[in-house]
Amino acid sequence: MTMPFRRFVVLAAIASVFACSLANAKKSEAIPPWNQWIEPDFPFFSAAVDAREKGVGNNLTPRALVFPLGDNHFLAYDLDLLRVAVAWKAKGVPFVNASMSVNSYPYQLKKVGGGQKALPKPNGEILFQNGIYPGVGSGSPNFTDSRPPPPTETEVGRGGIHPQQARFLGIDIQSGGEIEYIVANTRIRESFGLKKDGLTRRLKVDAHKKPLYLVLAKEDADHPKFICRGKGSIESRKGHIVCLLPASSKQEKISLVLPLTGNPTKPSEPSAKRWEKEIRLPLTEKTEGGPLNFEPIPLPLDNPYKRGIRAAGIDFFKDGRVALVTFDGDVWMGEGLRLGSEEVKWSRFASGLHEPLGLRLREEEIFVFDRNGLWRLHDRDSNGEADYHELYCSQIDQTAETREFASALEVMKDGSFLVCKPGQTGSTIGRSSGAILRISTDGRKVTRLAQGFRQPYLGYDPVTDQIAASDQQGHFVPSTPVDFVKKGAFYGHPNEPADKDRLVSPPLTWIPHQECGSGAAIIWMRESKMGPLADQPILLSFNPPRLFQIHAEINEFVTQGGVTPLPLALDDPLLKGAINPADGLLYLTGFNIWGTKAKGKTFLGRVRPNPKHAWTTPTHAQVAKRGIFLRFATPLNLESASKAESYEVRRWNYKRTPNYGSPNYKLDET
Repeated sequence: MTMPFRRFVVLAAIASVFACSLANAKKSEAIPPWNQWIEPDFPFFSAAVDAREKGVGNNLTPRALVFPLGDNHFLAYDLDLLRVAVAWKAKGVPFVNASMSVNSYPYQLKKVGGGQKALPKPNGEILFQNGIYPGVGSGSPNFTDSRPPPPTETEVGRGGIHPQQARFLGIDIQSGGEIEYIVANTRIRESFGLKKDGLTRRLKVDAHKKPLYLVLAKEDADHPKFICRGKGSIESRKGHIVCLLPASSKQEKISLVLPLTGNPTKPSEPSAKRWEKEIRLPLTEKTEGGPLNFEPIPLPLDNPYKRGIRAAGIDFFKDGRVALVTFDGDVWMGEGLRLGSEEVKWSRFASGLHEPLGLRLREEEIFVFDRNGLWRLHDRDSNGEADYHELYCSQIDQTAETREFASALEVMKDGSFLVCKPGQTGSTIGRSSGAILRISTDGRKVTRLAQGFRQPYLGYDPVTDQIAASDQQGHFVPSTPVDFVKKGAFYGHPNEPADKDRLVSPPLTWIPHQECGSGAAIIWMRESKMGPLADQPILLSFNPPRLFQIHAEINEFVTQGGVTPLPLALDDPLLKGAINPADGLLYLTGFNIWGTKAKGKTFLGRVRPNPKHAWTTPTHAQVAKRGIFLRFATPLNLESASKAESYEVRRWNYKRTPNYGSPNYKLDET
């Protein structure tokens, strides 16, 4: 049986903008966004905290754990510098301004502008705060930032301090949010609370051969009067209030108290499970339609915890269970995504993350990439919930810029990690902006593999070790590219002065903007049951929502290729995807942000090939000496395939300029 040959166009590469905001739904102005978003009884949440207008110079924290202490008291802890950045008593809501995730909670179109002008600022009375320097140390107190110089004088987002000086380890959820860090090889566990006698920092300090210190606050005319209970002394050093801890041969328990009047909240008793209720939702299989069918998977949008579910990334365990991370900072687990199952069962696994957009499994362990860094989530008591958040890598610098998203995460076959950082920013840039970074297997070392990206997404092939990236049309990016990344290459978007003189590596292919206005993740269909797509790389287009097969030709002479749109009508915002080993199908997910024709707000679904329907899309495309060589899964009709009028070919050029995008240029440059 032959199929009639149909006209098609082999397209070239990806485009547009992962820019700012989140899709519009019902507005709930009665309750301020922060009050909706902060989860009762969870010990912390994550946010950027801007205290620069409150009297201590450049006190800006791109990566803060914020601890609600009760009676409207809040404390922000800086993960990079291991310091208490600021503590305050809030007036109404904790912050002036809301972060990207909060301001759009759960699905409102309330975007946050680029740059640092609308960052969350403490709202209320400042109790104490610190400047930009490490909050802990060994030996004599030092109030200088020892990290490498920033790209601009005012930029503070430069990653964690050197691990030999101090290193943040993690957060113990089971103990009520106790943080753990190392200072000069000494392990310290610390918790924050509002007690009867005031705001308290409780520390358990392991035996240490050298004196240690903690910086408590900047000293001024109205500086707070701290009390130390335990083996330590409060002193004034170089305009700062510090607690000096002498050497000790045993573990010391120390309390640092800021006396104040308040109504302490009784801490909740830890329970075996924090989120006991599961959500069961029916599954329906769909087999009719074209060569590819889309089956929606219901998400726990209506959940007992009143949490928004903006699905940002997924991965699968070997038994077919799915781990799903949300932009709201949660991880959910889904069971039942296998052939013959009639329902999916959702349970809550983790919370408190900072606008995460990437989740991957390595040896059945969950890793999440958010604005705080790379986390490993532990379930130490095997009760189905994360009870320890380990900050696996904090050496990736993160600015407070609202659009420096933690866009993507992939695990390489040697166990190392790939992440990417955007270069499109509204104010300052970080040292790793616009780059693809590799994190070593142990999380201790970060290297830059390639640079020159605007708003990249990633793909990785575990068979060939090939790294791929899409990017967004904009300044210096004329249309949507697909890049098969080479180590050390520069891909055209300048992020530092030296980039203007770098040789630009061309993409594998360009995709016309009207065909793919915003490219997202790239997925290799390895070990899948996706028919003619098995083992092939697939590009997810965010705007419009559609799938493209990538055709790559790579040898010692050339790296080039093209894409073909796949026959599947979609109306959901595509961002990420993964292959489920339980059924071999492609699962897709995403949530609505600014600039897409997709009408859905958030979704999860799977793509199923239909063996009863002819596959009319080319499965192979390659430029040859005498033309474009095409291969199909089904024999062609010789008569129609031999006619020149069955084909249409157009050509044009793009120009890479500082302007936004590019027109289509003829060969004479008109």
